[in-house]
Amino acid sequence: MMLVLRSSHTLSQANLGHRVISASATSRQATLAPTFSRHFSSGTTLRSNAARTSQNQQVPYLTTDDEVEQFSTPRITVVGVGGAGGNAVNHMMERNLNGVSFLSANTDAQSLARSKAPVRIQLGKGATGGLGAGSKPVVGRAAAEESLEEVIRQLEKCHMVFLTAGMGGGTGTGAAPVIAEAVREKGILTVGIVTTPFAFEGKMRGRVAEEGIADLERAVDTLIVIPNQKLLLLTPGEQKTTWQGSFKMVDNVLHDGIKSVTDLVVIPGQINLDFADVTTIMRGGGRALIGTGEAEGRGRAKIAASMALHNPLLDDMSIKGAKGVLINVYGGSDLGLNEVDEIVSVVQESVDQDANIIFGTTNDDAYDGKVKVSLIVTGMDKKRRNYEASIPPRKKEAEVTVEASETTAGALDDLKKAFHKIKKNWW
Repeated sequence: MMLVLRSSHTLSQANLGHRVISASATSRQATLAPTFSRHFSSGTTLRSNAARTSQNQQVPYLTTDDEVEQFSTPRITVVGVGGAGGNAVNHMMERNLNGVSFLSANTDAQSLARSKAPVRIQLGKGATGGLGAGSKPVVGRAAAEESLEEVIRQLEKCHMVFLTAGMGGGTGTGAAPVIAEAVREKGILTVGIVTTPFAFEGKMRGRVAEEGIADLERAVDTLIVIPNQKLLLLTPGEQKTTWQGSFKMVDNVLHDGIKSVTDLVVIPGQINLDFADVTTIMRGGGRALIGTGEAEGRGRAKIAASMALHNPLLDDMSIKGAKGVLINVYGGSDLGLNEVDEIVSVVQESVDQDANIIFGTTNDDAYDGKVKVSLIVTGMDKKRRNYEASIPPRKKEAEVTVEASETTAGALDDLKKAFHKIKKNWW
């Protein structure tokens, strides 16, 4: 298992042979002795984002503006596609999401006019006349193809692009996969973070969303899916959620999901290595899930980690087979390194030994007395299999028939039994 440690402190020296790491910062000094020792067993690697070091080697740190300028800042853009995506971008800008640029793309000219994004692109002027896609993904796709050159011109110099959209409508569902595929072909790390409809939005919209998710998953490096219906489980007790409140919850989760990644890569002086580590996890990461947990008081670290692992947004799934886990630990000045160790240990116990784990800390005075854990879990192959299992029975009948024509006569009886069983379930 590979572990990557990143914090806002600059490592001044490392003696991995004695399992001792000293961290220096202007505000305080902290020494980590045995707390991380169990993570450094045979085959485990500690990779500092300040520098890669060999045993007993002095770790360099930046001291001048000239040295800082040698490191380029990764260019990250959040692209909101369609109405829901545009609303999410507006919300992120209102909450001052740092270190990223924003672009909004929509077929609906009126909705686009309300966007706060500095770059706004009307998709498919010819295909839609600015009147929207009419909840038809095929129209959204055509509109994106019509305006694709303009979109890519705005994004081609980026290192990373987040595409956010609501699945189930016309523009987000149809246009997002087209844009994602073109962006990824440019070698840009491409991450989709999308929502599925609430149950009250109807079964038809849900089916359209699933088709759009399948298309988008093939086009991006990593796809984070937020099941809107699960968000209602986050509402405490008997508290009622209003119509506007439910969609604000969605925007908050989209914001927090992107922030948990960008916070790890936008800190000056340590950006490049951090971005490379995040790329390792998210390049070709496949289907991903997100979970968060927050706690205070005694045992807060383990409690927050456990809450993140059992968050409803993880869709009641085990992360045992995950390819990678990105952990961001938020805490105030009282956050202890032993608490970070506890959090990583809890996550470690939930994944396979060959999973890549990147973890970092974000210091924020707003979290004094509290700890927040944010997880992004990639490579959820089990989720892909579940999606295949949800294909309507009529399609599975066709698959069985094709397989029968290529199978020896001795197995035909079994195939016929399977066919009739599926047919019985369908009718």
